[in-house]
Amino acid sequence: MYIASSFSSQSRILSFRNIVRIILLAVVYWVTGNIDQFFSLPNLWANFFYPPTGIALAALLIYGYRIWPGILLGSSIACWTAGASILAVIGISFGNTVEALFAYYLLKQFAKFDPSLSRLRDLFALTFFAVAVSPLVGNLISESMLDIARVAGNAEISNMLGNSWMSDALSYLLLTPAVLAIYYHQPIKWNKYKVVEALVLSALIIMMSMLAMLHVWRLPADFLVKPKTFMFFTLVVWAALSFHQRGVALATMTIILTGLWGGTNAAGYFAADFAKGNLVNYWLFSLVLSITGFTISGLTAGRIKSEARLKEQLSLYDALSRAQSDVSEGVLILQDGKIVYGNDAVWRVAGYAPGDFAVGADFFGLIHPSDRQRVAEMHRKRIQGLPVPNRYEAVGLTKNGQPVPIEIAAAMMPDGSGRVVVLIIDISERQKSVAALTQSREDYRELVESIQAIVWRATPGGSFTFVSKEAETLMGYPLSDWTEIPTFWADKIHPDDREWVVDYCIQESIKLNSHVFDYRMIAADGRIVWMQDIVRVIPNRHGKPQELVGVMLDITARKKAEASLHLSHQVFEHTAEGIVITDADFNVLEVNQAYEQITGYTRDEITGKPPMVLSTGLHDQAYYDAVWQTIQDEGQWVGEIWNRRKDGESYPEWLSISKVLDSKGLVQNYVAVFTDITQRKLSEERLQFIANHDALTLLPNRALLQQRIEQALVRAQRHNEKIAVLFIDLDRFKIINDTLGHHAGDLLLQEAAKRLTDCLRESDTVARQGGDEFVVLIEDFTDTQYLTTIARKIMSVLAQPFILLNQELHISASIGITIYPEDGADVFSLLKNADVAMYRAKESGKNTFHFYAAESNLHSVELLELENGLRRALERNEFVLHYQAKIDLKTQQVIGAEALLRWQHPELGLLSPIHFISLAEETGLIIDIGTWVLRDACKQAVTWQDFMPDDHPIRVAVNLSARQFREETLKATIEDALAESGLPAPCLELEITESMIMQNAERASSVLQYFRDLGTHVLIDDFGTGYSSLSYLKQFPIDALKIDRSFVRDIPKDSDDMAITKAIIAMAHSLNMLVVAEGVETGEQLKFLQTQHCDQIQGYIFSEPVPAESFVDLLRGVNVAKRLHTKMVQDA
Repeated sequence: MYIASSFSSQSRILSFRNIVRIILLAVVYWVTGNIDQFFSLPNLWANFFYPPTGIALAALLIYGYRIWPGILLGSSIACWTAGASILAVIGISFGNTVEALFAYYLLKQFAKFDPSLSRLRDLFALTFFAVAVSPLVGNLISESMLDIARVAGNAEISNMLGNSWMSDALSYLLLTPAVLAIYYHQPIKWNKYKVVEALVLSALIIMMSMLAMLHVWRLPADFLVKPKTFMFFTLVVWAALSFHQRGVALATMTIILTGLWGGTNAAGYFAADFAKGNLVNYWLFSLVLSITGFTISGLTAGRIKSEARLKEQLSLYDALSRAQSDVSEGVLILQDGKIVYGNDAVWRVAGYAPGDFAVGADFFGLIHPSDRQRVAEMHRKRIQGLPVPNRYEAVGLTKNGQPVPIEIAAAMMPDGSGRVVVLIIDISERQKSVAALTQSREDYRELVESIQAIVWRATPGGSFTFVSKEAETLMGYPLSDWTEIPTFWADKIHPDDREWVVDYCIQESIKLNSHVFDYRMIAADGRIVWMQDIVRVIPNRHGKPQELVGVMLDITARKKAEASLHLSHQVFEHTAEGIVITDADFNVLEVNQAYEQITGYTRDEITGKPPMVLSTGLHDQAYYDAVWQTIQDEGQWVGEIWNRRKDGESYPEWLSISKVLDSKGLVQNYVAVFTDITQRKLSEERLQFIANHDALTLLPNRALLQQRIEQALVRAQRHNEKIAVLFIDLDRFKIINDTLGHHAGDLLLQEAAKRLTDCLRESDTVARQGGDEFVVLIEDFTDTQYLTTIARKIMSVLAQPFILLNQELHISASIGITIYPEDGADVFSLLKNADVAMYRAKESGKNTFHFYAAESNLHSVELLELENGLRRALERNEFVLHYQAKIDLKTQQVIGAEALLRWQHPELGLLSPIHFISLAEETGLIIDIGTWVLRDACKQAVTWQDFMPDDHPIRVAVNLSARQFREETLKATIEDALAESGLPAPCLELEITESMIMQNAERASSVLQYFRDLGTHVLIDDFGTGYSSLSYLKQFPIDALKIDRSFVRDIPKDSDDMAITKAIIAMAHSLNMLVVAEGVETGEQLKFLQTQHCDQIQGYIFSEPVPAESFVDLLRGVNVAKRLHTKMVQDA
């Protein structure tokens, strides 16, 4: 705080205006300091009159202490130009500055000096502090500095101290009041008489000064007596009374300066004293004259101010009294309970005339008797100085004796006279207003509490100052929470609305805009309550928001209704169904967008007109009449009807027409809702087609076939005719499908279906039974020879090459034929027997047809029994493995064996895979059977390792079926088999066919790589019978190729087989693959294979497939080389 104050003071000193004042004061100080040379006395170190001293103090009193640098600067310049030394300049300047500041401090701090000199105490303070005290301090400092500087001797300094004190005192006494009088003066009302008076007074002062102080006119000696100087006092008093401080300042300055001039020039009244160096008389004269003049002027100014204030107060009191009368406020002054003064309003209050009550009348006569004693008691207590209210209500008495409510305000007058000032106010209207206000507030309260809304008041910041009771009922929060929690409103606004609601309210309040807005609040029980807030902003007198008032309406139900209505409108406009609303006369009132989109008519085109739906002519009139009758009888009709679009196109629609009744049961509207079912009709037809036709070939499927056979049977029975069913199965289709993939198989089926359709009559039915099986239904034939012709025709067209995927494919057909009624009298019998006949055709070598015969059904039964037995074979442990040894031609040792599956049938004996493996493939049992083979072969191979050296492990080869190879679980099956048995992975060989690789090359490559990563070996079985090539197979991780026995069987008789075998061996070796020849039975075959460097052989030349126990015997005691040599000798 101190630092800030100091900084502020420094800023004021350095302000431009203050700097100008400092410079001006320094200049004035320097100029007036040089004037004292005209008043210097001989043999004195100091001048008798030093004007700058009084001027400096006056400047401080006017502008404050911040102008002190001007005193220091002016004093320094004045001393320097007077020829003083540096030390004298410093000493005198410092003393003069401290002296002026000290005088200013004493006057302000202790005397509370008023520069206007309108109080006598101010003149006394100036005389004491400035004239008597401060010059001593300043001159002591200055003389001490001079003494230190050895400028003068001790005697001279003592003399100079007295003279300097008188010089400064005279300057303070003369010039300080003069300067203050010029700055603070009492205004003079000038007129021509005042001007004449001023001229006369000025002339007298000048004349007397010249006569007494300068001896301008030579008069007799007896005239020059001292008492004539006191004539100046008369003139100064005149100046003080008529011209106040300025007049005194001018008069005293003229007289004293004239006397000083005369004394210094040896003339005038004080010439003798000045000649002797005696200045006391002159100083006392100046002192008395100045004090006299300024005292009288100060008293006169004070009197004038007092008179002005008194006049102003009287005017104010008079205006107040008149104002009180104007507003019916009576004023009385009482003395001992008697009226000594009363204004007009007093009598108007009670209906009296001013003359009805004389001065001295009893005040209590104005009080109603019912209240007179109480008022008198209160008046008594007031007189006695006892505590009593200054203002209270009472009952007055009117002139006609009626009571009138009044308010009395009383106070003792402060002059000690015992008088009481009483203010009487008629409060009749006020009481009526209060009563009306109370009633209004009560009505307002009842209104606020009765309406189903929250009435509130709040600060602009959103803090409630009042809320009605409905707030607690509606929201569930106590009323205290609303008004005591500053952020209650914002806290209870729904989080999604809070930010924009608060911002919106603030912005509108700043603009002083009344506003209405909807938002959500959270009730105490968690409910979301929609509020409509109607807000009015009340501004203050500065145009800023002072208060907010408003009403909150619960619009939750309305919002729900609006949402429901909006939803209904959205549903109406955006539903896919066309909607038409008509009046009771069936004229359209409203349609939705779907109506416009479906019919092509716009809302404007159809409004006011009857809809076209019941008048298109697409149905006969009886139909439309039936529809109308149903609507009138039942209130609604629902059904399918044909309508017409704007462009004339007819279309089917599903229509619902309902009538809407009013409260009186009369028809108010009809509402029609319809859907264009064109696409549904097409979809139904499409679905019907899909349901009855094969998706791939578009031929009738099994369901439609059965339906047509049933219909054909009905016709045949009715007309005693025959029908035939041809069951067709495509030979070699499975090989093509497995080798080239399902896409190629699908293309083949489509082409086969087309050929079948083309080679038959339109009256015949060609259907796909499933897979590669087709059924043909033939009616209207004479004999079986026609069926034979048809069968041969079918075989012929299917035997033609199929060019698919840039490859030429060949298939054939096996056909089974049944005839009604010989081979069956129902659908099931005909189809089953045709299937049996087809299997007989396949058993006959395929690519043929076979008529059903009863004995052929026996074979089908056998197949069914075989399938059932196959399903139970695993459970009964009827499967066994036989092993055929594999010989390394280089080492002449057994290096492994191929596991071959056998079925130990309980009735049929030991069956080879040729009897059941195809059936296992078709039924899917091959997966479980294959898993069993893998596990059992691995377990058996582990036991073989005990009979072989560590560096000569025995491998076991297992064939994988195509179905197994496609299974995702194959990897896990192999891993489990190895893990459970403990067989090292390199001891397991997996044999697959070419077709399995070609079916899905990408997946096959991934699986084969997995086998290699696992450590197993991969062999291609039956190589040369598929569609692959060595150049293609080199892309796969394959270890060895097995030459199919069909190539080995005719060696050396068939040169082509020998060439093929030779080529396979050579090319396999070039690709770093081993070659295994299977089916080797003769010495010649062995010798050829040895010469071609075949790596391994397998066949009867060494051993047929044997049980596991027999294979162990081969490992233990058979000499491979000897047995092979013996066989070669025998064959030779």
